[in-house]
Amino acid sequence: MILKDKPVVLEGRDGPVSIKRNSEGTPEITALSYRDGTYAMGWVHANDRQLQLMLTRVVLQGRSSEKLADDNELVEADKYIRSLNLYPDVHEQIAKLDQNTLEMVMAYSEGINDYMREGGRVFEFKLLGYRPEEWTIMDTMMLAKVFSYFGLTDVQGNMEKLIVQMVQNDIDENRIKELFPYLTENIDVELLKKVNLSPPIVPGAVRWLSLLPKFTGSNNWAVSGSKTRNGFPILCGDPHLEVNRMPAIWHQSALHLPDEDILGFARPGVPALIF
Repeated sequence: MILKDKPVVLEGRDGPVSIKRNSEGTPEITALSYRDGTYAMGWVHANDRQLQLMLTRVVLQGRSSEKLADDNELVEADKYIRSLNLYPDVHEQIAKLDQNTLEMVMAYSEGINDYMREGGRVFEFKLLGYRPEEWTIMDTMMLAKVFSYFGLTDVQGNMEKLIVQMVQNDIDENRIKELFPYLTENIDVELLKKVNLSPPIVPGAVRWLSLLPKFTGSNNWAVSGSKTRNGFPILCGDPHLEVNRMPAIWHQSALHLPDEDILGFARPGVPALIF
């Protein structure tokens, strides 16, 4: 564990890496290279958010009923996730990474696995009898992939279903188009009334999918350095976060390198301060 008054020192590839918490509890990483910084970030995420990391991976693999409990709701969750067929192109995405990014992702995985070997499992996993497998680059790539997928498909699928339900309940076509102005063509009312709606996009019984974050939208913009006083660009991110979940989606940390200091938020499982 990282103690507030006792820094942890790890051995990075380029030299020692120090991790300590500041007065507000935020872990601060001091390293000689970004590669070693991402290694320490993996270590910190496994220390602070092991339960979140490993449970999210189990859910995305469609192995909840295998790894956690023989439960009907978990079987439904696994069937749904596997129907999405999320994994086939992950190897293609890994092949597209440049060498620097690949090394950072691999270092991040090493950090997670080194902590798991030294720090062990959280109490909840011991209670379940679950022993997490080693973290791999494939796990990180899968988490990065689902950032956009779930929020987009949930919103789009639910809106399409809502339109069909409105037609089937005889809502006036003009009112429907007022709500959805992109519907410029005439609505084939008779055809839509024949549609048998499938179960919800995500079955109601699948409560385990609440482990996955929902990114319902965000506002992001950049200001050119030609318009700022010091000549440097400004990147602004305004993610719409869920406030009703523990642990939080994001994990705050600071990274101190020889030439720069970075303070921001990462998604446990991904080796980057995303904003």
